[in-house]
Amino acid sequence: IDAKLKMFAGDTVYTVALQTHALDIGYILKMDTLLGPVTIKADVKGRNFNPATMSDSLVAVVESSQFRGQTDDNINVTATADSNVFTANVSIKDTALTLDLAAAASFVKGGEFITANAAIANANLQALNLVEEPVTVRGNLLAESKGPIMDLNARVRLGDLLFIKGEDAYRLDSLVVTSQSDSNSAKLAVESDLIRAKYEGNVKLPQIPKVMIAHVNRYFTIRDSAAVAADTVVIDSMAQFEMSLSIMPHPILTRFLAP
Repeated sequence: IDAKLKMFAGDTVYTVALQTHALDIGYILKMDTLLGPVTIKADVKGRNFNPATMSDSLVAVVESSQFRGQTDDNINVTATADSNVFTANVSIKDTALTLDLAAAASFVKGGEFITANAAIANANLQALNLVEEPVTVRGNLLAESKGPIMDLNARVRLGDLLFIKGEDAYRLDSLVVTSQSDSNSAKLAVESDLIRAKYEGNVKLPQIPKVMIAHVNRYFTIRDSAAVAADTVVIDSMAQFEMSLSIMPHPILTRFLAP
């Protein structure tokens, strides 16, 4: 690490040059089953540390990294921070994964937003150790969120999806997930040719898993009763919601996921 810092009245200028060779991030973070050695070169140039006034730029090249036992090469990252607005561009050109991602975000109260746009040219799920059979996925992703992150006012669209398994190819035009919430209610909708789902109620989206587990636990014991006592109280006292789910006989389901 080579770092330089210059401090002036009301101002700070700094540069950092970082280089690692097979640094075992998994061992350091005690996540060695997930992460492995990383070889990276990065340069940071910036001014100020206050997010409201800071101006930073990052250029990094990940020559080699390991995730779930798969080694990925040729990852390029550029990022900026400018007066509470953060941007990042990631390009991966690897045999297991090829994608380009552009993202931007701000976390200023009252003006929070996140946007991300990714083009996935190739994702070899077998090489990424996600499935046992040779499966390749292609497509694009568009994600948008406004307001505090936990409010989950967001829209995510996966488009032009192509699943390739051996000599067979299956296409899914789009899968769109939208969520809305305020102080009194929450809504969630999933639309695609494969699955359609809808939720509307006064239970906030992050609380749905707890509420559903507590509800099922009233009829079938899947968790210790003491562990779900608080959730059961929530259900009995205030939970009101409607939920629907439809699964379509799409070839991706009948021939690909569950042949």
